[in-house]
Amino acid sequence: IVTNTIPSGGTVFSATSYSGVTITSGEIYVVSAGQTDTGDTILSGGTAIISSAGTVSSSVVSSGGVVEVLGGANVNGGNSISSGGTLEIGSGFSLPGFVASVGVTLDVLSGGTAVSAVILSGGIENVSSGGIASGTNVSSAGVLNVFTGGVTVSSLLSGIPAVSGNTASVGKEILSGGTASSTI
Repeated sequence: IVTNTIPSGGTVFSATSYSGVTITSGEIYVVSAGQTDTGDTILSGGTAIISSAGTVSSSVVSSGGVVEVLGGANVNGGNSISSGGTLEIGSGFSLPGFVASVGVTLDVLSGGTAVSAVILSGGIENVSSGGIASGTNVSSAGVLNVFTGGVTVSSLLSGIPAVSGNTASVGKEILSGGTASSTI
């Protein structure tokens, strides 16, 4: 295992295993089939894509960084997403039990599925056209956005309302042409 440096503004595809890759602004790093990456850091403006049969573990997504997982990808333990970071669920990938804490965004893209996600206060889940959110629990001051062609099924808007003055803040579901089914 070696440390890898990405050319500025470049895209790197590799079937070799790496440790400690740093992805910076404008860089796209693809973890390809057969590749295992450990301890990568995705900084603001950087993107890591975990493709089918690629594996990532113990990686950190910083504020402004993005990681996208595709169908067949292996996401092992120890990964973390800081406030301001984004996790994208791509085509063919189903992610169970993700917790979006304050400042974290979960994007469910076309063909992706989020199952039993928990959106805490300050967290956001966006369901794009062709994406599915099933059993999402949106806590007080969490947000679930369902865009045209997106679907949410059996979601729960919960939490004890936080009252500020005369305004109550509860979990929010915002439908922008999307479909909600069995949502409370």
